[in-house]
Amino acid sequence: AVLFRNITERKQAQEKLKESEKQFKNVLQLSPNIFVILEGFPEMIITFANESLFKSWGRTAAIIGKPLLEVLPELKDQPFPKLLQQVFETGEIYNSSEEKAVIIKNGMPVATYFNYVYQPIFNDTHKVTGVIIMATDITEQVLSKNKIEESKKQLQNIFSNAPAAIAVYEVPEFKYILANQAYEKLTNRTAADLLGKNFRDVFPELLGTGTFELFDNILKNGESFTAPEYAAKVDIKNDGVLKQCYFNFSMEPLKNDSGEIYAVMAMTYDITEQVVARKKIEESEQRFRSLV
Repeated sequence: AVLFRNITERKQAQEKLKESEKQFKNVLQLSPNIFVILEGFPEMIITFANESLFKSWGRTAAIIGKPLLEVLPELKDQPFPKLLQQVFETGEIYNSSEEKAVIIKNGMPVATYFNYVYQPIFNDTHKVTGVIIMATDITEQVLSKNKIEESKKQLQNIFSNAPAAIAVYEVPEFKYILANQAYEKLTNRTAADLLGKNFRDVFPELLGTGTFELFDNILKNGESFTAPEYAAKVDIKNDGVLKQCYFNFSMEPLKNDSGEIYAVMAMTYDITEQVVARKKIEESEQRFRSLV
């Protein structure tokens, strides 16, 4: 007896599944994101990898069919193999951001940064048979951010150690948001005495001297102000004693991309000693001329 079974539908379903898998992999090949499929543990055979991965890892399609740690032996002493083992054993998704991986490219170790996800692949019995790695190479962004952070640190060091007394005030209240060491020394006030406080409250004795109006005017007209010899009677040493002082004083509005003023920076040099000495010389000369 010969028995025939019609398996047309099953064959068609298998063909459709293969076609869907092919289309899916074609989409992944063209993706700007990295896609890798690893099968089996501990071998972790690379069964699929797209062009974005080849570019990021500095490898070619020759890695297909090879164990992960054979392709990237430098990963052995990095956390990634243990993390992949954890996914194989627990079946739980793992993801991380701005993770650093040192990869050998052209014989040289290169720090590469990724946002990535390890997604387990299950068989019919719900056993993990593989892992899909979905990642984005963010090395350029991280390096750029690090450069910006380094530049910020350098600027902060320059600002903090500048010989001029510098303060930055948030508008419109003119609250201190920055004050460098020279400013703290000049005013005999610490950052805790200044930051978050209104300039008018710190130096109330300047009311009626025109100083507060200078701040208001720079906010109105958006123009810089410079006074090479600004005179003011002020409690500069924070000891309750008003002292006649002279400053080389300038203010600069700080604007955002829209041209709006968000802060004002003031730079001050105390030139009291020089001015007082000059005035004494001038007085002596005047007395001498009177005698003559």
